[in-house]
Amino acid sequence: MNLAPTLGGLTLAAVGVYMLLHARKQRRLAQACKHWPSTTATLTRVHLWSKRNIDGEMREAKHLSVAYTFDAQGETLTGHTVAFEQLVYPETVAFAEAHPEGSTLPVSYNPAKPAENVLLPMPPNTKPWSGLMLSGGAVLLGCVIAFMGYLGKIG
Repeated sequence: MNLAPTLGGLTLAAVGVYMLLHARKQRRLAQACKHWPSTTATLTRVHLWSKRNIDGEMREAKHLSVAYTFDAQGETLTGHTVAFEQLVYPETVAFAEAHPEGSTLPVSYNPAKPAENVLLPMPPNTKPWSGLMLSGGAVLLGCVIAFMGYLGKIG
């Protein structure tokens, strides 16, 4: 048995399981939020970050973070979730250009747990299963590496 690849493979598999559980939860929330009530949110922060080459110019565009406030069930709440699936360029830029700070848009919230809320209550069509596939691949690869290390075939 080679300890390093065995432990490395088990670590990769454990991280993959964590990612799989997170992706499953995000997918479940993306489906459930279609039936949540909605109200109006006001964007208090819209921030693009991580540079990307766009038409020969390095611009902050890869990722997006937002903050917003809204009233639900008699209290003012804050939120930070644009969608339950991560948006990446060009979706980030499109959202930031369409919704600058101070603008309002609908927010859907879980009536049983209003801290669970989202601005775009559906997964993007471009990558609906990517989180599950990536995490499942990490679990599988980690198990193969750990098994091969255990047998002494690698390392």
